[in-house]
Amino acid sequence: CIIRKGAIMIPEIVEQLQKQLQQQTEQCSHQKSHHQDADYITWSWVCTKLLKLLSKYPSGVTPAIILSELYQELQNSGGRLPTTSIKSRKRVTVSSVLDLKTLAYESVLEVCAQSPYEIPGTTTRIVHLAECEDDTRYIEMYLHKKFYDMSCILTSHSLRMTCCRLVPEMVTRARGGRRPSLRLLPTEVVVIVLDPAEGHQYQNSFLPLEHLQLGCITQPDYIQNIFAKVIDIGSEEVVHTPDGTAFNRLIVQLLGHARSGETTPLILWDQYVGFARLFDKGDMLYLEQPYAKPTSDGHLCLEHGPATVMYVVPFEPSQEVVPSQHPNQQTPIRVKKMDDGKLNFASYPERLMITDIVPNMISGVLFAQCLRVHRKELVVEDDGAIVEKYKLLIADQTGSIILCTLDPGFRTFERVHRNQWLLFLWCQLTY
Repeated sequence: CIIRKGAIMIPEIVEQLQKQLQQQTEQCSHQKSHHQDADYITWSWVCTKLLKLLSKYPSGVTPAIILSELYQELQNSGGRLPTTSIKSRKRVTVSSVLDLKTLAYESVLEVCAQSPYEIPGTTTRIVHLAECEDDTRYIEMYLHKKFYDMSCILTSHSLRMTCCRLVPEMVTRARGGRRPSLRLLPTEVVVIVLDPAEGHQYQNSFLPLEHLQLGCITQPDYIQNIFAKVIDIGSEEVVHTPDGTAFNRLIVQLLGHARSGETTPLILWDQYVGFARLFDKGDMLYLEQPYAKPTSDGHLCLEHGPATVMYVVPFEPSQEVVPSQHPNQQTPIRVKKMDDGKLNFASYPERLMITDIVPNMISGVLFAQCLRVHRKELVVEDDGAIVEKYKLLIADQTGSIILCTLDPGFRTFERVHRNQWLLFLWCQLTY
């Protein structure tokens, strides 16, 4: 991103907006629940959104409008900042659903459930969903019959759910009369969230996938409870059968054998595709009564059937402490360390300076001034594609560095000149 006017003031404006948004978010979280912590709003998020707003209003925009637009974007996302996580990108809160009176079918709710109760004169059960156990704001949902015998488990764990539909209904008041209300239709696309200690306890009644005896499975059927690590989550695709019927399919690869690295596919069909939004790569899945099919080559594929119940232990990536630019910073700043050793700076709260660059960091947002553009070079990639390579000498108040950039045909850097300010988004930085 190239910034042409007033760039030198951008960092100060971003820091001011960051403080104001953080204060508003913390006040809102405190009013909703004394136990709810506000997500920290990062410098990179504010800077990116600010520059998009400035391009949206090229003739100018007031500080009040900027603050209002940014805060509204936070509210529309349920108060959560976008991350690389699948579920976090789509996650919303009960409060945002109640305030906006809308809920996208792809949205993810993470909630606590209260004990279900029956509607008088029927066998239909209603459950209250809230963001935490003692939250006074809740939304009612018709409980899917699949979970009628699981009240104790549902009310003692956090739940993640998607594929929810919001409907307005008239509810009878305790003192008589009726009032409008919002309710969720039943969904079976629900996972029960376990902490690591509970996951170890569940291993007593769940078999590791690699210990499953494939020879005992000769025909498609429900099998014993198993658990396995998520290795990869595929993309949704449409599958056509010979008779012309179309189905939606998504394949999740589970670690079948730790030593060999061999994987076993978990196939999600049609209404169950939404389960892929409820867990991430690296999570541990516990499948109660999965449906298994032997393949013609002697392997096994799993499916989520109507009787299957899914539990998840979220993967907690290791973290590494990185230095702060502020000497009086009391709380250490931590960033995620990925499996390949790279440091993910997506959640780094401060402005990333040139002196903060460390080997093998990803998702860094760098704001700096161009001092020199070197002659471009043509580079042949492993797949034979030719890309343009530019070397830029960039600087901020902490120092300067030569940055090598690859331009895959967009000709972006042909418009870069000396003394321009540049914003590099989500780049991978290495020595």
